[in-house]
Amino acid sequence: MPQPRTVLQIVTMNNEGDSAYRMRWPAQHLAQQREDWRIINLDTEAAERYEWGLKADLLVLYQQSDPDMLRLVRERRKRGLQTLAEYNDNFYAPPAASPAASAWRSPMLWRAYERLMHAADGLIVTGPGLAELLRPQAENITIVPNYLPAAPPAFKHNRGSESGALCFGWAGSIGHVADILSLKRIIEGVLNDFPDSTFCLMGNTSLPGELGLPAARVSFTPWGDMDAYYRFLDNLDIGLAPLLDTDYNRCRSDVKALELAGRSVTPILPDSLPYREFINKTDIVPYSSPQELDGLLRAYMRDAHKRRADGSRCHAYVAGERVGPLNTQRAQLYERHFPQQSPEFDWPVGAGYHEVKGRSQPQGPHGQAMARLNKLYAGRQFGAVLEQSASQAEQYPDDPDLFLLQVRTLSKTAPAAALETVEQCIAQFPGDLRFVLSKAILLNDPAGRRACWEELLGRLRAAGEHERDFYRAMLLRNLIGYLKKCVDPDFAEQFVELYPDAADLRYQLWRQYESVGNDASAQRHCDWLLTMHRALRHAAETLKDLNPEYLMAWNEGLKGRLPQA
Repeated sequence: MPQPRTVLQIVTMNNEGDSAYRMRWPAQHLAQQREDWRIINLDTEAAERYEWGLKADLLVLYQQSDPDMLRLVRERRKRGLQTLAEYNDNFYAPPAASPAASAWRSPMLWRAYERLMHAADGLIVTGPGLAELLRPQAENITIVPNYLPAAPPAFKHNRGSESGALCFGWAGSIGHVADILSLKRIIEGVLNDFPDSTFCLMGNTSLPGELGLPAARVSFTPWGDMDAYYRFLDNLDIGLAPLLDTDYNRCRSDVKALELAGRSVTPILPDSLPYREFINKTDIVPYSSPQELDGLLRAYMRDAHKRRADGSRCHAYVAGERVGPLNTQRAQLYERHFPQQSPEFDWPVGAGYHEVKGRSQPQGPHGQAMARLNKLYAGRQFGAVLEQSASQAEQYPDDPDLFLLQVRTLSKTAPAAALETVEQCIAQFPGDLRFVLSKAILLNDPAGRRACWEELLGRLRAAGEHERDFYRAMLLRNLIGYLKKCVDPDFAEQFVELYPDAADLRYQLWRQYESVGNDASAQRHCDWLLTMHRALRHAAETLKDLNPEYLMAWNEGLKGRLPQA
């Protein structure tokens, strides 16, 4: 009797929507569609991930950046085994309020994601926006949209009251908060003009206070698991699914439209890329501005026949084409990546779907090795660092942090070798400006140092805000040191354009302009420092209690309320 084919998926198992729609439910559907397969969802921190990953017919990695996973992918390829990677968000441009925003602002994490995409045999994404964004990273991209976990309940034709006592609403995680904040004025106006209506809201507990709507007109449900979310949707007549026009939102999926329609809620959708196919399939009218959204919402509030007709059409599309167990796209995709013959291995589970927590090992072998090397470096055991890092580099040639540690160690013991290594690293990791900065520090040649700083200036001008912020502290610290040596404030002035609020740089420029007799420029920077000092002194009490991510989310929401050009 042939052994079951084994699909191993390295996943984060929790009760959040992304885990359910992309990791848990699809795996369960695969087990229903292919009863002779062994589907294992293995926790991303399980120690077994490395051994099992070498033996599965197909390995599927979700949002992975682990260098050990990259090594595993390459070892699988040597053995004739394939790997698929899946990424579900635009990690280059996270929303300000997202819990993942801080981690996703790191270009080092972007590069780690990109290396895994390049190494994998295929990339899975949720929609056309993400496919377009990640096209440079992978030749073989497959859009696998979200599907409902089961056939939706029958459409509720008698939903809502003819008298206008309707419930319209929105639900979303904290990362979506700017989208709903943008609708505050519209919601206020509708509640005022339809006195029997209720705004139903599900989300973070601070959200009702942020929106500032009349408490008696709002039905609030704290954010919960997927079952609680579906129960919340059962109370709605009309569902709002706003998406501000941001780089992140253009890469979202259409899952909110599926959820609303599947629970007999008439969705109001923006004319944005994630919803384009849904709109085309259902022929519902989208909106392109806050004014159009307001008009659509009011029309649905007044016209029960239109509301139910559009809702029924959306429900029929979802029930017919967007139910997971009825769609075999993922199963067919996986089959195309199976080897001709399964690797031999004594799996602890048989055919069917299995969730395995495994033995906890949050840090992989390479992470543990890097911790040891950094400890040796801190203890100034430079010889041991170089000896041990050399063997590590053979196994992990794509980890820039490992090579950066080598460069820093060599700079203490063999500067010429450090410079030779950093040149190799610049060629090997062209997107990592830490090596260009290291070269600028190592060079004794004034012209060479100046060329490095000019390259850094040009690269930072071309970079995005998040990337500039990532390099800010290390770059300004070393730029100020460079200025003290070369006394060239006019050159450093160009960095002020990139970091206009860099008080430490402005202080250095003030002193250097004064030292070369340029009192006008010195006074300009001194005046800026004095103005900022006064402003901060008076604003300190207020500013210390304000979360910058909170301010950015509100700012996005406020911009979304403004009339569109």
